[in-house]
Amino acid sequence: MKLFYFSNILQIVFYTAFAKDIQNISKRKVETSSECKYINSFIKKDESFNCCELNGITCENGYITKLSLDSYVTESVPEGLSRGDYMAFIEDHLLGGQIPESIGKLTKLTYLSLSSNALEGPIPESIGKLTKLTYLDLSYNELEGAIPDSLKNLSKLENLDLSFNHLNGSIPDYIGNLSKLKTLSLRANELSGPIPKSIGALTNLTQLFLNGNNLSGSIPESIGNLMKLEQIGLYNNQLNGSIPESISNLTNLIWLWLSDNKLTGTIPESIGKLTKLNWIYLENNQLSGTIPESFGNLPNLTDLNLRDNHLSGPIPKSILNKNFINFDVTNN
Repeated sequence: MKLFYFSNILQIVFYTAFAKDIQNISKRKVETSSECKYINSFIKKDESFNCCELNGITCENGYITKLSLDSYVTESVPEGLSRGDYMAFIEDHLLGGQIPESIGKLTKLTYLSLSSNALEGPIPESIGKLTKLTYLDLSYNELEGAIPDSLKNLSKLENLDLSFNHLNGSIPDYIGNLSKLKTLSLRANELSGPIPKSIGALTNLTQLFLNGNNLSGSIPESIGNLMKLEQIGLYNNQLNGSIPESISNLTNLIWLWLSDNKLTGTIPESIGKLTKLNWIYLENNQLSGTIPESFGNLPNLTDLNLRDNHLSGPIPKSILNKNFINFDVTNN
């Protein structure tokens, strides 16, 4: 997971430009909420502090409805620090420790983002009590353990991002019940087991990122039900079997990335029907047969990477005539 440390630093640099604003007391009149007592210790504030004064927290009618504390720095940044000392201070004072069980008492919360901090330990089961949540982002932390069973209660979720942590276990089958999801990102964890067939029930998905795990088994045929999908990243896993023909149903797909797996069989000719495709990355698998002639029918294709497979035969002329940004079929 430390391979992704640099990405985390980039996020820190981006967000910490606003670090002082997040902690400064707003000059406008703000509400108060008795719910602050559930999180003040977590955000390193006194028990009596009115958390509604923070720019990253929204309160309405006495309830906390939004927590947006990405790269949250728990102390004011001293002035006059060099760039190196500034970054060291930020890293040392990011929000850390475990997410408290008491967060489940914020029952009016609709938006929870704690991305790019130093949080550790398990995701608390009590998050499943936040049944009004539409947005949950806990990415770029050091969280571990399994994805809690209680998340099945978050039926209003539209965005779920748990990427770049140390989560293990399997992707729960109940994921298919979160039918309002538009974005699902579980990438760069330590998840194992198969991709559940129930994922095909997420018909509102536009983005699906499960890459960088230890997922095994075949890509389920039900993936073809995700008609709104625009980006799919399943690369860098242990997936085997063939690329399902049903993938040709994904007519809104722009980005197809299945590289660095153990996929076998031929590349479906029907992928040539996906005319919105910009990127096709299938490298470092065990694919055989020829390069589909139909790839020449993809007017928006700029990147095609098929290297390190077992492909044979000539490169179709229709493909050679295209102006690629990235084209690689070496080592076949």
